[in-house]
Amino acid sequence: MTLADQIPPSSAAMPAVRHGKSRLRSGMEIAWSRAGDEMRTPLLLVHGITDNRATWAPITRALHEVAPEISWVSQDLRGHGGSSLPVLPPSNHLTAEGFRLADYAADAVGLLDALGIEQAIYVGHSLGGLVGQEVALTYPERLRGLVMVTTTTNSRDNPVFVRDVVGDLFGRRLPALAQAKGLRYPDGVAGFTMRQLDPSLMTWLRDLWCVTPNVDPALCAAAVEWTADIPLATWFGAFTGLLEMDTTARLADIRVPSLVVSAARDEIFPVEPDQRVLEHAMSEAHRRHGTVWRSCTYRAVASSDNQRHDVGHALPWQATTELVGDIAAFVKLLGA
Repeated sequence: MTLADQIPPSSAAMPAVRHGKSRLRSGMEIAWSRAGDEMRTPLLLVHGITDNRATWAPITRALHEVAPEISWVSQDLRGHGGSSLPVLPPSNHLTAEGFRLADYAADAVGLLDALGIEQAIYVGHSLGGLVGQEVALTYPERLRGLVMVTTTTNSRDNPVFVRDVVGDLFGRRLPALAQAKGLRYPDGVAGFTMRQLDPSLMTWLRDLWCVTPNVDPALCAAAVEWTADIPLATWFGAFTGLLEMDTTARLADIRVPSLVVSAARDEIFPVEPDQRVLEHAMSEAHRRHGTVWRSCTYRAVASSDNQRHDVGHALPWQATTELVGDIAAFVKLLGA
């Protein structure tokens, strides 16, 4: 499935969506999609780990219905979707080289430069939220505002990633597959995707990694497909980098107006401790610098079956209408 298949096409009711790829001064190629009035300050939509910009399709559709005047740009993180992998020397061990917060943040700002965008309102989900914090701290002049959706300030030793990815995937499944195929681990499999390496990994994706309750099954199926095409080099670098990330102490110096959106049932970055620590850091930023910020926690939302469903880490899919409403209100607050 191509990215064009994953993102709904334009229609008479929707603005034209342009897709492209920009080569940054660093040499990285970053894939993007864009819609709306290019003279307005856009949202910059940045996805989480193992996703790509197609994950924002429900949000951009709802955005057109709620606030069609808001323009947006979405990007693929390095090594994801249509964006390039960093060029790194071969390694016989897992390393975060090329996948640290500074690398992702430089890509985001480099993309703004390439598209001629002076300022954006950054909207980041999960890993994208951590990257947004780095952009706001390192390049504050490039952001009009920052929206952090189900993210954290500290992903070091995250129990889900340590158990399911580092322990199960990196520690057991991939080394066994490499040995069975006569390949060195990890460098011998880094160039493969899960789809290419072994069909059993597709089962792991469907049964463990891409399981999202209270979401349209078609979205989950699409996520399995695009996740299966991510190079294992990205899994190695991105997760090793994620398990080193901690902005907690620095975030108290953020000055960019911010919106913190959390979920009461977040299974990746739970309210305790992740959301509480993030809110404490923002409160300290307000005390030190007068930083304007707001927060909201989603607990349960109504759905088409007239039931109420818990909201978790996949908040952009589970509470799309509500999230778009909060983003639109934040944009209005900023006067953008």
